[in-house]
Amino acid sequence: MPYLLLVIIVASIAAQNALKKQYNLHSKKPAPFFFSLVLSVIAMLFFIATSGFHFEFDPGIIVYSIGFAISYGAALIGAILAIASGPLALTLLFSSYSLLIPTVHGLIALDEKLGIAGIIGLALLFLSILFINLKKENEKINLKSLVYVSISFFGN
Repeated sequence: MPYLLLVIIVASIAAQNALKKQYNLHSKKPAPFFFSLVLSVIAMLFFIATSGFHFEFDPGIIVYSIGFAISYGAALIGAILAIASGPLALTLLFSSYSLLIPTVHGLIALDEKLGIAGIIGLALLFLSILFINLKKENEKINLKSLVYVSISFFGN
């Protein structure tokens, strides 16, 4: 069951990113805040439906929840604006590199061990960097897109 959920999550994220690009391509003037609001409302409705309307939480985590909401919102809006101003493939690739931050933190600060899955993941990550640099006619990320993808990277 956990693997099925993982596949569903990956498919949902891929669909969400494709939807972002289509929204930016077909919108005369993209409104990233409205788009983010729509996605957030859909996610909230899904959460409400799957939780069975049972809302129990510890008030001590409210500050962390607000911090997470702000950083996730910045990541989502940064990704939408980066996709609107630059190539989809490079934007998503650079945004996914944000996974290196918790990985390196775990290895260095928490003294976690790197297993075979982690080694394979890092190898694939570095392979993606290699393939992007080998491509002859690279799509370039402009400064505007770089700023937005950086917001997405650090918000993530």
